[in-house]
Amino acid sequence: MKRRDFLRGATLLGLFSTLLPARAAMEELTLPKVKTLLSKASPFATQILKEQGATPDLFTRNGGRVSVPRSDPGKWLEGKGRTNLVEGVDTMIHETVHGLSKRLVYQRSELKSAGPGSLIVMPDTYKRIPVTSTETEPSRVILDSLPANLRMTGRCRLYIGSTRQNLGTQVDGIYGLLDEFNAYHAGCRTSSDLTEYVVKRFPAKENEKYWIHDLSAFSGGVTAHQEFRGFILTYLAYSKEHQPKAYREVMENTGFRKAFRSIDRSFASLVDHYRKNLPIWVAGLNKQGIELDLRDNSLFRNGRGRGLQFNKYDALKMTIDGDSRLMSEYYKLR
Repeated sequence: MKRRDFLRGATLLGLFSTLLPARAAMEELTLPKVKTLLSKASPFATQILKEQGATPDLFTRNGGRVSVPRSDPGKWLEGKGRTNLVEGVDTMIHETVHGLSKRLVYQRSELKSAGPGSLIVMPDTYKRIPVTSTETEPSRVILDSLPANLRMTGRCRLYIGSTRQNLGTQVDGIYGLLDEFNAYHAGCRTSSDLTEYVVKRFPAKENEKYWIHDLSAFSGGVTAHQEFRGFILTYLAYSKEHQPKAYREVMENTGFRKAFRSIDRSFASLVDHYRKNLPIWVAGLNKQGIELDLRDNSLFRNGRGRGLQFNKYDALKMTIDGDSRLMSEYYKLR
């Protein structure tokens, strides 16, 4: 990939003004513009959107016809402008993957009799892992079994402690947790791709006030890696003690084990890549006259900072890795 010399070229400036006009900060992001940008920045996200658009609306299942209308990915960009570019696209892919992971199940002939919590996990651009669901309980049953700092997170309140009956993590239990793990990973993978593309290809000065948003957006999803890793391992530990039949079915589920391992490894790699490269990106922008300061687990511009969540990520990882009950289940999944 070419670097700063290409940044200064008229070709990129023309592309940039077409996609995201530098002086139109609050111009709403549109799906066509974002698709064009992602076609250059993220093969992973581009493939997700391609598959979403290619899946039919009607499926044959168990001798009948099932209608599964496609949602418009562009609705997740509504009201978002240049400031929200990375964050908005992250959310769009996250939500698109939720629907696509279920829709793809209907296309698999070998999954025609799969349970309602079954899904397709997407750890890489073309890799697709089918996971058939087995007997499960709502995720709220593990709340009191979670390590203390996992119980204190916002995602625990949303996905574990929630009383909403139609929430995927309650309806589909551990498979609903895997579905969220898959979606958060997809959003962060897209965010990682887009952040790296933007920082290498967008003109520094014309985007000066956006860099703090572009470079910090990825960190909004990093703790989801350790949270859902911890939720899933706790669910297994709980099931082993209280639901031995359900536990055996999950542990014998090759697709589940493979999917968990793939997402866990890829998520960890994304986080490592971001942490290693963020100081390099900030230093490169500093050399171009952009005032950014990376310190105290935050990114600052003009005295105002945005937290990067890595202290929370590290604390959660330390808790999980130090819990012999959870790590016993982790090693069984490897």
